[in-house]
Amino acid sequence: MKFKACLLATMALVASNALATEPDTELGLSGVHFELDKRTNVRKVFDKQAEQAPVDGELSMALYAKTQKRLAESFDQPMPDRIGESSSGD
Repeated sequence: MKFKACLLATMALVASNALATEPDTELGLSGVHFELDKRTNVRKVFDKQAEQAPVDGELSMALYAKTQKRLAESFDQPMPDRIGESSSGD
């Protein structure tokens, strides 16, 4: 009996609250706010992919970092004047 009375009272409060609010006001839990995900679809895909383990054919993070470091170091060496010349000094 108490359950029915509580349920009826709750329904009355919710209905009166809904009628008292302005038409464009969203109903919901008081004080609870959810942040919208403002990332683009591409960013969401990239973030999801970054969280997953590498699949066959993908480079591990360590190997990728080493590759990028070697590539950056290759730009520190001068470009040879002719193709036949070596820029490493050999």
